[in-house]
Amino acid sequence: MKTKLAIALAGLTLGAPGVALAAQPTVNFTSWTVRTIDGKRHTGIAPGSTFKHCQSKPALRVTAVGDYHNATVGTKYKSHWYINELPVSSSVFTWKKTHGTNHWTLYRKSGNPIPDGKYLLSLTQSGQSFGHSSIKIATKKRHGKPC
Repeated sequence: MKTKLAIALAGLTLGAPGVALAAQPTVNFTSWTVRTIDGKRHTGIAPGSTFKHCQSKPALRVTAVGDYHNATVGTKYKSHWYINELPVSSSVFTWKKTHGTNHWTLYRKSGNPIPDGKYLLSLTQSGQSFGHSSIKIATKKRHGKPC
């Protein structure tokens, strides 16, 4: 009985024959930062919320901030960015520490503003998702107040 249990457990922890899978990290997204064309950094934006900017001051970049744990140093992982559910970017990174705070940023290389919409960041390692967070970016409606 003990032999069968040991074999069953080994089957759950091994990927390819004889190769142990890296532990999945976890990430707790704590906030978002949006940088607008006037150079201002809008920090501490709650995940899942909407950031509204003036029409004359569109967003240039968006950054998700998160605390990660249980990473295996040297293991590769991917970031996948979506705008309105359409894939727009993906990158491969390597864990440098087992835990810490990281910033994942999306921007246009041209320096042009990024479009309004729903931004989603999804993180995967070995094909398995281990974290995601979103923010909506929209233009303010004026209602008579100068922007």
